[in-house]
Amino acid sequence: MSSFMKAEKPLPIMENDECHEYSCSGFIVKEVVLAVVHYDGALLRYASPRLRNDKEVVMAAIENQPAALQYASNELKNDVCVVFAAVQKDSRLLQYASEKVRNNEEVVLAAVQNEFSALQFASEELKNNKDIVLAAVGKDARAFWYASENMRNSKAVVMVAVQKQPEAPFFASDKFNYDKDVVLAAVQNDGLLLRDASPRLQNDKEVVMAAIENQPAALEFASDELKNDAGVVFAAVQKDFRLLQYASEKVRNNKTVLLAAVQNEFWTLDTFAVASDALENDADVVLAAVQKDFRALQYASEKIRNSKKVIMAAAQNQPAALQYASEKLLSDKEIAIAAVGKDPDAIKYFDESIKNDPEILIASGMFDANHESSTLRLNITTHALVKKIVLSTRFSLHSQSTSEATRFTKLLKENDYIKESNFKIYAPNAFDKKTCDPSWTDFDHPCRGTDDTCQYNNILTKTGQATDDCCWRYSFRRQLEEARVTRGFMLQLVECESSEQILFPELGKGQQIERHMAKQVGVKIFHVHRPVCMDSESIPSPSLEHFEAGFDESSIEEVASAIKCWYAQGCSSLDAIDVVRPVTTCEVFDY
Repeated sequence: MSSFMKAEKPLPIMENDECHEYSCSGFIVKEVVLAVVHYDGALLRYASPRLRNDKEVVMAAIENQPAALQYASNELKNDVCVVFAAVQKDSRLLQYASEKVRNNEEVVLAAVQNEFSALQFASEELKNNKDIVLAAVGKDARAFWYASENMRNSKAVVMVAVQKQPEAPFFASDKFNYDKDVVLAAVQNDGLLLRDASPRLQNDKEVVMAAIENQPAALEFASDELKNDAGVVFAAVQKDFRLLQYASEKVRNNKTVLLAAVQNEFWTLDTFAVASDALENDADVVLAAVQKDFRALQYASEKIRNSKKVIMAAAQNQPAALQYASEKLLSDKEIAIAAVGKDPDAIKYFDESIKNDPEILIASGMFDANHESSTLRLNITTHALVKKIVLSTRFSLHSQSTSEATRFTKLLKENDYIKESNFKIYAPNAFDKKTCDPSWTDFDHPCRGTDDTCQYNNILTKTGQATDDCCWRYSFRRQLEEARVTRGFMLQLVECESSEQILFPELGKGQQIERHMAKQVGVKIFHVHRPVCMDSESIPSPSLEHFEAGFDESSIEEVASAIKCWYAQGCSSLDAIDVVRPVTTCEVFDY
């Protein structure tokens, strides 16, 4: 590379008559400059006037750096081809062209089609050219800033422009803010442009309805008078429930409008939160909202939350809404039966006084009326021995507990293999018992449910069966002994204590005692882990949104397969086995 190209500060290339005393000097200088501008077109500014007037040199500089046009000679700035080459790459360079070229339609059209602001450098004549202005406005409505006053005030031009750039009228002239035809055309293409319309047109129902049809959020810019129009607001909230916030107090008290809002496909709790007090006392509106989101019940009036009709309907559709019902109705047996029939887990919302009611538990599918009947029983149809399954779970009827034990029990009872294979399920969560342990679940307490170790005055039936007035360990051991005699087993759910501990399932304190008793009695134990499906990207900082977890039909099938396998092997092994791995997409934790 020449010393010229290596220099930190490029040296000016001067030419004078003396250069021509050498036969090849002129040729050598041009070749050097060509090499330089190929390397950096902006270095054209250091070339001599003669070379800045050399079309070959200037075109080479523009090819590398279009802004080199500003260093070209006036003669070449008047050359259409040279300017066209530059503005095709950077429209703003039109400012360096001669007046003649800035009046060339082809050059200016190419410039404004690339960058709307190039219109400011066009000749006055072309700023008044309809085709040129529309081309620029089609790129960006702000091009009207640079158009002639005649173009900015031309309704015909604006009406064409509005089809490509709806906001164009509002950059052209203030007078179009008041022109109904123009504003109507604008809001039909972009409803939110209603904000730029005159107050008179913001109060024009035809204009406002057209704006809402295109963009429901345009309701925000309607006049107060039209925000008080139920028909206008209805049209908006049917499409976007959140727009109820812009309605007048009168319209937000309109039952038809609010029902339209809560029945919207994308309704959320925010809608009901802005409802008027009167509608929070309307049973139909509340129920419509609760069907969309059970949490809406919390915004209902005390009267509604104490209405048996409303709460019964909520229980049959969205049982989780019961957590917002009045305390009085959470002691209502009829509502409880309806709720647990929809979702067995709903039992945890009810008062402790009815949680263990047999009718409620039967309705939930967790209870068999004859759970304490004689130890050895035969299936009336097949005369086969009915085998006892004893469930060991965390207590799941508390309002703050997880619902997995309840869900597992329900799914297990519905499994075809379990229903068809003479199994009887004992779910201890369904029964209220006593204890001889002041701490209830102290592993070190000596009670293991035998006559020798239990210190409670257990009351038995005439046939010697445990009653609800028995120590829970004493009752549970009786169930384990029946499981052993009938070649049954214990299913022990390994789950988390709460939803915040989703990744760390472990046996509860009571379950540890139950496992110990099962080993003493000699009963097979299946450890059933709560399945967790996790996104590997959530490691090492997992959070609840990364998981899908819980028992479903497929996990119950895994349990059934393990049971079948054990029976196929003659029930020979009493070793505890794991069923349903806790982490299903990546094995990260040891359990």
